[in-house]
Amino acid sequence: MCAVNRKTLFTLVVALAFSSLAAVGQVRRVGLALPSLALSVNSLTFNPQAIGTISAAQEILLQNHTDTPLALTGIVAVGDYQQTNTCWSGVQPGGFCIIKVSFLPTAAGIRGGAVLIPSTPVEYVALSGTGSGASVMLSANSLHFPDQGVGTVSAPLVATLINSGTSPLKIASVITLGQFRQSNDCGPSIKPNDTCSIHVTFRPSAPGEQDGAVLISDNTSGGTETVLLRAHASAPIVSLSSKRLSFGAVDISGSSPVQSVTLSNAGNAPLQISSIATSGDFTQVNDCVSPAPAGSSCTIHIRLVPKAAGRRDGLLTVKSNGLGPNRVALTGTGADFSMSTDQTSYKSKKNDPLSVTVTLQGSNDFDGPVLLSCSGEPDGTQCSFDNPTISLANGQAATVNLTLTPPDKHRDKTVGTHTLVVTGTSGALSHSVTAEWDIK
Repeated sequence: MCAVNRKTLFTLVVALAFSSLAAVGQVRRVGLALPSLALSVNSLTFNPQAIGTISAAQEILLQNHTDTPLALTGIVAVGDYQQTNTCWSGVQPGGFCIIKVSFLPTAAGIRGGAVLIPSTPVEYVALSGTGSGASVMLSANSLHFPDQGVGTVSAPLVATLINSGTSPLKIASVITLGQFRQSNDCGPSIKPNDTCSIHVTFRPSAPGEQDGAVLISDNTSGGTETVLLRAHASAPIVSLSSKRLSFGAVDISGSSPVQSVTLSNAGNAPLQISSIATSGDFTQVNDCVSPAPAGSSCTIHIRLVPKAAGRRDGLLTVKSNGLGPNRVALTGTGADFSMSTDQTSYKSKKNDPLSVTVTLQGSNDFDGPVLLSCSGEPDGTQCSFDNPTISLANGQAATVNLTLTPPDKHRDKTVGTHTLVVTGTSGALSHSVTAEWDIK
């Protein structure tokens, strides 16, 4: 046991004593100085005590050697010690009071202290004890990671755990909070003065500042040690100006007007674009470059070119290393119309005209004019429609009369079987209907 030098301890604590006395302001003075005091001991030594537990009390007797009564209410204990006393109620001449002192170590090793008694000069009793048990030191109370890309794993940073106590340090668990992971070689316990290493890595799933912690549960008085963690994550972020584009009705084999989508890198790292593509009956061209710097944008131009009638669905897909949505839903309609004649075969005499009824039907949001024509009639035969251009809307039908008039001369040459073709044209869209025509 190491002895405490009384003169050295006095030098260290006398300033604290006077500040304590000034704070409490409760020393009763008689004349210019307090009466003489006598202490039963000038030092106390405590047996080794487990960290965080309190010892049995040891006593100091304080006696008033004069004929002047006194009361002391400014007695304090400094260091890992606590005191209670009966001196506050007054000490009669020749009488005494009792100061009880307990040891409550907060760390392992020798723990010095003192009981300070207000007088002129200050009286004190030196205190010494040894804290026993596990005690922890960490090589770092916080770890700061450099900038790390989202979805990647950082190099490990290491915190060393040291058992600075006198008994084994038992480790119950080591866990991390936040987007951090750890591995360690601590095992279930660490011998006194031994160490272990905790390796911490950062794997961010989102950009920006990230905070976390390593929590170590052990058998020290505090029970948990903490290493604070801080990191910053960077990532490109895909931002598309639209989630869905609707192109409306477009004639089959035609092409819609262009609609555009703006692709932006809303992140804090370059965006590597591997492909931009459309599916279904949609086409695209773009002015995007790769890598796209943070904060930059480009434009994707899209058209619908329907290959069939009815609803046409597709997707615009951007493949990259960026976070965020990478698809735009595309929809439209392939518009169409149909044609039919009132019969599939006709008979007439060479001198008689033929009347054919043609019916047109718009479908799938078709809306536009249809130009009618005919072919396959005998030479010299006149083909005429009562309305050669019909405007159709979706779901509406229109009927047109076609009259085929034989030529004025050489009608004998028209005799025979002919294939009559009636054609409707709307822009790039064209349909035909055929019928057999037998002339006698």
